[in-house]
Amino acid sequence: MVSVPYFCLAKGEVVDVVRWTEPTDFAGHRVSQVTYTYHGVDPIPVMPPAEQARIAEPKESTMPFELQSDGWRPMPR
Repeated sequence: MVSVPYFCLAKGEVVDVVRWTEPTDFAGHRVSQVTYTYHGVDPIPVMPPAEQARIAEPKESTMPFELQSDGWRPMPR
């Protein structure tokens, strides 16, 4: 199997925070599961219009966030 790197086809933009869990302590970190909607903006210029439209549609995702000294940040995967 050949490993293929990820390519950035558009920037992601958060549309809305849908919900989050009550923050809790886990392994010495304050964490919360955050569900949000996002969509792609500024797609690469050579992308076909139908694909640009698909990327622009809002999608929902859930990700763990960690409280840091400057606010909440996504936890590394």
